[in-house]
Amino acid sequence: MTSCAVRPVQVPVRRRYPSLIDRSLTRNGANELVRGPLVEVPLAGRSQIVRRNGSRVWCARYAGLEGIFRKDLGPSKELGRALCDEVRERFGCDGFLTTDELPRYGLGRREARAIRSSVGAADGDCVFVYAYDEPLARGIDDFLHSRLHTMLEEWRRL
Repeated sequence: MTSCAVRPVQVPVRRRYPSLIDRSLTRNGANELVRGPLVEVPLAGRSQIVRRNGSRVWCARYAGLEGIFRKDLGPSKELGRALCDEVRERFGCDGFLTTDELPRYGLGRREARAIRSSVGAADGDCVFVYAYDEPLARGIDDFLHSRLHTMLEEWRRL
């Protein structure tokens, strides 16, 4: 995929989402929001999302956030949707996905293990996955890290 222009947009995020971030960190033994470096991960498989990006994705590990983007729980599903919509609006792209959502999108358990292994994810970590070129993936990851950090800090000041 190609880089897209950044659009200044902010989608409102409900008050309960920051508490979800804080609870996830606490549950998984983390005190602060910590992300690992952005890593290129080559993947083979049937995922059209990955194939359109030259059979590779860019991934970043977020310590302690496993479960925060689960699709089967209301608040976590809503948080994921709100952030994904914000990324779509801001970057003019299709959003992002996480290991919380796998297996799905043509990515199976084998690909999920390869992604987690490539970034050194431990139990309790969530990996953000970007099927774009490196500059766009980096821009989205920096934005999401900043957004999550701001939400968490605002929550902790209450």
